Amino acid sequence: MMNKYPEFAWWQGIVESRNDPDKLGRYQVRIFGYHNRDRTVLPTEDLPWAIPMQPVTSAAISGVGNSPTGLVEGSAVIGFFADGGADGQIPVIMGSFGAMTMLPSNENGPIKFDRTTVGFYDKSEIFPRNKSKPFEKAVLEDVETDNPDYVEGGDVEKTITTKVKDVEDQGYNSLDEPDSPRLARGGKWAEQHFSLKSKRANRIGKQDGLNDEQMDAEYKGIPKATAPTSSIYTTEEPSLTHPGMPATPKPKYTEEYWEEPLPQGVAESATQYPYNHVRESESGHIFEVDDTPGAERIHQYHKSGTYEEIIADGSRSVKIVGKDYEIVVSDKHILVQGDWNITVDGDYNLNVLGNKYEDVNGHLFTAVRGNAVTKIQGNETKEVMTDQSLLVVGNKWETIQANQGTGQVVLRINGLYTRSISEQIDLYKFGKVEEIMGDYKVIVSPAVGLHPRKGPPDPTTGAPVGRPEIPGITNYGSFKIKTVGDIEFGTSKLPIGTTFPTISMQSAYITSTALLGHIESVGIIPQPMIAPGTPMGKWTQVDAIGIMEMVFAGKIDRINLAGPINDFATVISQTGMAKHSTRSPLISRNAGKITDNGGAMMSMKAGIIKLN
Repeated sequence: MMNKYPEFAWWQGIVESRNDPDKLGRYQVRIFGYHNRDRTVLPTEDLPWAIPMQPVTSAAISGVGNSPTGLVEGSAVIGFFADGGADGQIPVIMGSFGAMTMLPSNENGPIKFDRTTVGFYDKSEIFPRNKSKPFEKAVLEDVETDNPDYVEGGDVEKTITTKVKDVEDQGYNSLDEPDSPRLARGGKWAEQHFSLKSKRANRIGKQDGLNDEQMDAEYKGIPKATAPTSSIYTTEEPSLTHPGMPATPKPKYTEEYWEEPLPQGVAESATQYPYNHVRESESGHIFEVDDTPGAERIHQYHKSGTYEEIIADGSRSVKIVGKDYEIVVSDKHILVQGDWNITVDGDYNLNVLGNKYEDVNGHLFTAVRGNAVTKIQGNETKEVMTDQSLLVVGNKWETIQANQGTGQVVLRINGLYTRSISEQIDLYKFGKVEEIMGDYKVIVSPAVGLHPRKGPPDPTTGAPVGRPEIPGITNYGSFKIKTVGDIEFGTSKLPIGTTFPTISMQSAYITSTALLGHIESVGIIPQPMIAPGTPMGKWTQVDAIGIMEMVFAGKIDRINLAGPINDFATVISQTGMAKHSTRSPLISRNAGKITDNGGAMMSMKAGIIKLN
């Protein structure tokens, strides 16, 4: 039977180029024993393109599968010729291999040579990496400097070549160490990997790489939100409960902090070889699946420092050093069965284009150390099932205004309403108050004034200033107080120092109407005890000072169309400058002395006139 395939011939080589013009994932490989090492004889551009073999986990068709672009210039590969060793023009890469990469060296370190003319090397000199030293060894590097003793035509060289130690370990693999990733080797090797060194150095918390013991001692961490204290409630739990309220966690008043978790969850890497499966890209991206017993992890790291890590106990840490964007085109559900702490070191913007629902089974604490501004374009409804306390340390301003320029305040109180004013209360007409179902009390010390036209005091002079935007009472309606119970206005009956408390009413007209009776008491005398509902007319009581009626102009008319007019006094004296008229069916004056003096005309007309 004829063999349809050529004799199998395998080979080893070094990748010198991966810039496939057709972007098929092919590589140009210089193969040991087949290709000349002299690039001037066989340039890299003339090497055949090798096709990489992919695993069965990659479909490798129509864009489905893995990109076969993992090799770099300098990678050692192994394969075979699909067209046989005789022709050797169709190389196939079966895989790559590494052990411990080395360069031609002497007792002083690597020897420098021109890689552009010598094959089997990365002519860009990126790989193998040799710009940093392993943390256990020092790499000697040639440095050429001008020779100060150089004389043209003499025997002294123009330059001096010296060896300089590169003493800084940059966290990347270098010469004289295994080609396997440091993270895969674990232990002290993992701690010297650039990703782990960067994470520990830039960790937000103590031991954050600042090497400042005092700063570490003073650093507290990332602050959590706590409940504010207030003078209108106590911090004890009973003051924050009400009947029927379920048990809730105790409020947190003390400061609490948190920190960025330690990388890998421990202060020193617990990874053990050969359990950590690592993929490290040439730019510095890391993907780890660590199966170390007791230290199982999944970790991905971006060269910028952004990472996500899940440690052995299932805890996950995510750190984003740039911006973070998340877009959910449908619903999103989050369940946190513990505490959720969010600290925003900047502005917090929340824009809800639909409805917003908040349901708090426990207490709600809000602390605003600046100003709080809330604007509601619709209605606001608030229902407090138990007590409400409000403390304003400074001033409080409220404006009720409807779209037409005036508003209305409706206050319904089914119990006792008490207001305690320590200085002065000024009521300006904004609307009206009605329907007080129970008692309404205003307790004022020392004065109360109702000034519909009077504006608030000027902050500089203290004098009242006008409020033209507040309509006057004579122009817009009236000020009314109505109740089904009693209304009481009162001040202290005794002087306060040299000040005598006074109630004043001023108006163009004052109308007082009583259905059953009108009682006036002047002086320190007891008010009459009248049974409720007893008709008694007008009752006036005075003390020893008496009653004075004085009119500076005009006349005084007293008319009784149905009953008598009785004046009783020890002395009755009437003096009139103009006309005085007294008309009644019966006028009775009883006094020890009665004097009528009229400067002009005095007339008394009645059916019976008695002057006794």
